[in-house]
Amino acid sequence: MPFQQQGDEPMDQVTHIRMTAEEKASLRSEANEAGITISEYGRRRLFGRKVVAQADQAVLNELRRLGGLVKHVHNQGGDSRETVETLRSLRAAIDRLGRDG
Repeated sequence: MPFQQQGDEPMDQVTHIRMTAEEKASLRSEANEAGITISEYGRRRLFGRKVVAQADQAVLNELRRLGGLVKHVHNQGGDSRETVETLRSLRAAIDRLGRDG
């Protein structure tokens, strides 16, 4: 199986880390929740990159979709005050989820 490539450099180096069985199970569980490999999860955490659980990403996508629909209704002449407030609420929810990821 060929190594993946990230950017211009192939990922051809391996590092072994000793941990307890409980730590490994936790690592595997967190990587699964994010929908990525243990290696990718470890790299993201080690280098301070964002890790977003698949469920959170699905919620973000749905909130964005709903925001687009509300904006469409607003542009078609919907109640201005209500749609603006709904869009603000959706934006706040998206921002909160995005920050937590």
